[in-house]
Amino acid sequence: MDNQIILIILSILIVWFTNVSNGLRKNLSQMNETLNQIAEKVGVIDTETENIDSELKVLIVDGKKIKAIKRYREHTRIGLLEAKEYVDRLSEKL
Repeated sequence: MDNQIILIILSILIVWFTNVSNGLRKNLSQMNETLNQIAEKVGVIDTETENIDSELKVLIVDGKKIKAIKRYREHTRIGLLEAKEYVDRLSEKL
């Protein structure tokens, strides 16, 4: 009985931690996007972002969207969902 209670508590904690972690990743992704938009409006040039965006656009046009997502993840070290959303937004601009 005690083991079952411990397992239930651990399960609840794992689910809670996963939800918090996912929320933090989403917030970080939104903040990065906002900062990029602000930098673009102010005229700050980020050559690293421009270089990776150019590389990603070539991959997208070549029909290699999954490879573009993978490359963006390697470049930024962000999660799969955030990278996919970024590449999707980038592909919409093409």
